[in-house]
Amino acid sequence: ARRFPRVNVIHGDAARLSSLLPGPNPHVQCVVSSLPLLSLPAPLVARIIEQIELLLARRGTLIQFTYRIGKGASPLAATFEPVRSQTILF
Repeated sequence: ARRFPRVNVIHGDAARLSSLLPGPNPHVQCVVSSLPLLSLPAPLVARIIEQIELLLARRGTLIQFTYRIGKGASPLAATFEPVRSQTILF
């Protein structure tokens, strides 16, 4: 927030994201997350994904940094269409 003062950085519970934003029907253009979705309980992950889907503008962007080794579907795959994915070792 100090480095980019024009960016509205919000700190809070991702499962309650809509309650952190002002207005009756807020939308955001971008969500950047490095939440450990693969290690959180499935019901919590579902609530977080629901909040992101609710708040992300129609052509908005979700950037999710995930630390995962191996194959398997991302919990985001059922809701969001991946545009780009990259594996970086070390």
